Amino acid sequence: MPDSRQLNGCGYYLIDSDFYVAGGWMGSSSATSSSVWRYHIPTDIWYEMGHLPFGGASSNGYFTIKGMGYFLIATDSTRNGDCDRQFWEYNPDVDIWTKKADFPDSPRQESSCFVYNDKGYVGQTYGCLVADNHFWSYDPVTNLWNQIASLPTSIELRSTAISVSSGLALLFGGQDGNANFYNNIWQYNISVNTWQNIGHIPGLGRELTVIWGLDSILLVGGGVMVDSHSNIYLANDFYKYNYTQNTWTPVVFQNSFDSTAFGAAFVYNKRGYYFGGASSYLQPTISNKMWTFDASKYIHDTGVGINDVKADVEFQVYPNPLRHEQTLTISTSESGEIYFYDALGRVLHDCKVIHGVNSIRLTTNDDVVFYRATLGHGEIKNGKVVFIR
Repeated sequence: MPDSRQLNGCGYYLIDSDFYVAGGWMGSSSATSSSVWRYHIPTDIWYEMGHLPFGGASSNGYFTIKGMGYFLIATDSTRNGDCDRQFWEYNPDVDIWTKKADFPDSPRQESSCFVYNDKGYVGQTYGCLVADNHFWSYDPVTNLWNQIASLPTSIELRSTAISVSSGLALLFGGQDGNANFYNNIWQYNISVNTWQNIGHIPGLGRELTVIWGLDSILLVGGGVMVDSHSNIYLANDFYKYNYTQNTWTPVVFQNSFDSTAFGAAFVYNKRGYYFGGASSYLQPTISNKMWTFDASKYIHDTGVGINDVKADVEFQVYPNPLRHEQTLTISTSESGEIYFYDALGRVLHDCKVIHGVNSIRLTTNDDVVFYRATLGHGEIKNGKVVFIR
């Protein structure tokens, strides 16, 4: 995108063959932008549109219904950074914004949004005056908001929502505001107005999960995670999720994106796109690039079951190699037990490892030590540790 101001917290809209970026925070400052940009996907060209009529603003929630973009203001330039409840409709044909009915609940930021049957759904909030798990639906025909069932659990903020077939929507991950991250998947049945926990994303809990929707297949992953030492980082693991069969398959992209959180993911003409995002969680650089990949190859499911994914446990031993006086760190998504052996097969050390990050000090004069870890679901991890002098 030609705008170099590192925009984030924008409103994002896929309308026909165009992708729109509206407003947003400018870098790490408290200033907000009023710019609107249109990216024409077939020609790979950006165009600057008319500015937001209400001034600079970041988006609390956004969605597209029947070729119109909808922007729920989080903070704007007229309120000195305070949260707002204004709700606006964008008509791209004439490049005009029209004010609609204000959001009826408390002001909020970074809500979870989805669209089904020409209604927009907005739920939960992060920051502003209060944190809550309320959900609302908006009908553009009547210009009315209607409160629906709240998420039946503690608040799971910054979760990512997407509507799927048969009147269902799914809500992935989130956190409670105190850096306790979740990998829950909540299913909302629109016709009966009920929520149900249907499973978990593989691996650790995460917020701001990235999702691409491809028929009955979702590509799910990325986002923000936290380890047992409260170190927050951007995740780079992705999975193919067949929600009708409840199956997960690990996915490895040929090239990595600049970011895996705080951006916008969408699908156009069977290609996946990812725009923007942050380079890290703390003091990030915000990208203004657009990435794309061939998503069609992920549409046909391979039938790999969830048990196969459970075997693909996240397990890292580092630093490796290391010096004898250094502490060895083991990061694992499953608890278990680990044994260290010398070249003759003699046990040098054994201990339990728990979900998260573990620190181990090995006392040995050997240059190479082998390990065998037995983790949850019977997963076995073998490897070696090399010591340098």
